[in-house]
This record gives sequence, C-alpha cells and structure tokens, in this order.
Amino acid sequence: MASDDKIILTADEAISLLPDGEYVHNYINNVANMFIGCDYTRDDAEKHIRESVACEIGGPHSKRMNHALIVWSTTTDMSFFATDPERVEAMERAKEAA
Repeated sequence: MASDDKIILTADEAISLLPDGEYVHNYINNVANMFIGCDYTRDDAEKHIRESVACEIGGPHSKRMNHALIVWSTTTDMSFFATDPERVEAMERAKEAA
C-alpha cells in the first residue's frame, strides 16, 4: 500500500481501534487549525462514529499522538479520536493484505 493511500474504515472497524475504557479522548479541529480536546463517553464516541460520513486512519502525526482515527462529521469537519496503537497497526496490516 502506498504511503499516500487512504485507509477507509467501516464504522465497526473504526470503533475497534478505540482504546479500552469508559471515556475516549478526541481532538476537534474546527477553528484556524486550533485543536480542542474533549472526552466522549464510549457510547457517545461510538454514536458519533456511526453517524459520520467517513472514517479513516490518519498519517504519521496523528499516529504519534495516538489519535489515528479521523472521523469526518461532514465533508469538511473532522476530529481525531484516541486509538490503541497496536490495533491501528494490526488494522493497517489487515487492510494491506486484503
């Protein structure tokens, strides 16, 4: 898989990348490239993911921050959900093999 290929995810695949726990951290990028952090309850995070227009695995910067799940609320509004790095790597390998 080329480094510039997007890895598009289903909602279930995206949810599988979330870390364990009752809350999931999220960065929203909505004003002048400024990130605002917040915690979603796990149920609210899953609902947000299921209602999104698209989900994908982000690039190296979002992976280094352990927020590799990009969730597009609209075609222009995205947020970055916390992810389990091992699950992200496993998903990338699985998608590459497919």
